[in-house]
Amino acid sequence: NTVENGVFIPSTLLALDLARALETTVDALFFLKD
Repeated sequence: NTVENGVFIPSTLLALDLARALETTVDALFFLKD
């Protein structure tokens, strides 16, 4: 599974739709490790 392997990169539209559906922000859902 690509999500479990940490290599899945969602499209911008998918990220926006997911955030809207969950009533949160894209930043709250996804973050980059430093």
